[in-house]
Amino acid sequence: MIVGEGYYTAEYLLGRAPVIPGGQFAYWEREALAEIDHRRGLTNIDDAPDYLKNCVCEVAEFLCSRDKAIRTTDGEQQGPVSSFSNDGYSVHYVDVNKSLRELTPFGVSDAIKKIVTKWVSGTEYHNSVVFRGV
Repeated sequence: MIVGEGYYTAEYLLGRAPVIPGGQFAYWEREALAEIDHRRGLTNIDDAPDYLKNCVCEVAEFLCSRDKAIRTTDGEQQGPVSSFSNDGYSVHYVDVNKSLRELTPFGVSDAIKKIVTKWVSGTEYHNSVVFRGV
């Protein structure tokens, strides 16, 4: 692993509330590195610069958020809440199949490409990653 939970909480978040629950960062970092490496990645780096660590953190947060959005309960797909009623208790969820493009395989690929491009654009890794099909 090239980031670690300590970097995520102290350096990447900068006081912001974590998207990834405590104790789960190692899992989501591994998933992020697999996605980035799958796209001709950045993961074979011994001493990664901060912008690469930030890239891994953002991809990890994206994947964790995506996972939360598609979790199911009792066989029903549950995503973000679109409306809530108190009297008579009614909760309606966003139709994740129609409104969250990032949940599709193509959408995931596109979102990760945008994240990686954002962090590595203008660096020594730009040509080797972005133009090779991240």
